[in-house]
Amino acid sequence: MNPEAHKQPTDFERLPDGSLLDLIGGQETTCGLQFVHWREGESRLVHSFEYDGKIFVPPNLDVSLRRAVRFPNNIAKGVEGVELLTRIVAFLKEFLDIDPGSLHLIAVFAMYTWLWDLAQWAPILWITGPPASGKTTLLCMLHCLCRRPVLLTDMTTAGLYSVQKVRPTLLIDECEFGRSADAHRLMGLLRAGTTRGIGVFRQGHVFDCFGPKIIAARLQPEDPALASRSLFINMLPTRRLLRFFNPELLRPQFDDFQSRLLSFRLANYARLGVPELDEASDLCPRMLQIARSLAIPLQNDRSMRQQLIYVLREQHQEQESFRCDTPEYLVAEALFLLAHEQKVGELFVNAIADRLNDNLSERGDERHFKARKVGAILKGSLGIRTERLGRWGRGIVVNNTYLRAIHALARRFRITRRDIASWMAVKAGYGGYPCDLCAEFNLEDGLRFVPHSSPRHHSLFDFPDDPIPQRNSHDKRNSR
Repeated sequence: MNPEAHKQPTDFERLPDGSLLDLIGGQETTCGLQFVHWREGESRLVHSFEYDGKIFVPPNLDVSLRRAVRFPNNIAKGVEGVELLTRIVAFLKEFLDIDPGSLHLIAVFAMYTWLWDLAQWAPILWITGPPASGKTTLLCMLHCLCRRPVLLTDMTTAGLYSVQKVRPTLLIDECEFGRSADAHRLMGLLRAGTTRGIGVFRQGHVFDCFGPKIIAARLQPEDPALASRSLFINMLPTRRLLRFFNPELLRPQFDDFQSRLLSFRLANYARLGVPELDEASDLCPRMLQIARSLAIPLQNDRSMRQQLIYVLREQHQEQESFRCDTPEYLVAEALFLLAHEQKVGELFVNAIADRLNDNLSERGDERHFKARKVGAILKGSLGIRTERLGRWGRGIVVNNTYLRAIHALARRFRITRRDIASWMAVKAGYGGYPCDLCAEFNLEDGLRFVPHSSPRHHSLFDFPDDPIPQRNSHDKRNSR
């Protein structure tokens, strides 16, 4: 070994000659870590590795952090991804009462954590359920299956920075976000940690929080932006007799999984990438990003990919509810509704806020938007300029240009006439009165529309007088 070579701590290296260095447990080195050097299917354990004038050494970890993070102690040979996924699903099924789709998603997520650094997107796996539903059991099992897992509770922003040295899979138990400033900062860090390349500047250092995270909580997050970056596993108490989970007795089985998963990572790291997934083009852009990340370890098996996409389509329906709760969507929905009530004149920002709040109240939502916040969303998020309209305040002049812009905005937010019509009308297949712009922008969503039949004023949301033909009294008599 060259004494002049520069020592460089690292947790993983892909070297120019195609070989790989990854951390593995070891008892005779600093912090009990050493490297496995992988090249062309052959592996060997080394305490350090010299290449091109550099000596790569394991990072010097705090003793408590080293004890908290699980590393493989060995490496297996000849591991196939499909066989490994099948074994993980069967193992989970022994201890958990969960539907098959969720079991498949959990197993795929565990395998994804071994190749997450190839992805551009890192979704959060969010486990919800009441007490005694098995959330902590599932979290402990994932702590034994994921790559470099660290299981924590009562997570803070400072704690999130401190564990990033080994780029772990972060598992947080009993995660409850309050309304404190630190809770808001933690939610912001979790959001930022789902996208590659977004750093966080703290105390003169830039931290990279990108990586897989698994959270167990009683409820789903209230923040729509955080929820849209998550996949959800809902757990309920069960009366089914399940195998008792004892981590100490299962340690040999967990060590075997870790060694097999490490082998799978090293054997496939150089030849796998982010798949295109043309078969998942019907998913929304964010869910498609999540699907492409999770499918990285499944590229060699089409049936496994299709099963994953089927499960994610169900998750996609869950995501739609979060999309409809964002402030931008709510304002766009109110604008689209008002565009069918008022074709000319002036529309004041406080009237938009009133309509938005009425919509929320009808749904039992206790949120309340002030006109100032609605004005900021109009200008800052939706790109709609307002102007001062005399002493009544700021507003918008309603004309054909504005109406076209609102219909184009509705199409971007996937808002259709079905979203703003009354439930009774939609149930009968009617959307109210016709709109040429809705037809032009393809916003009718399969509904039928009733033209104005009288000069009296109609609201868009009036239910048609007689949408379903009824028998008259003469017909009833004849039917007897």
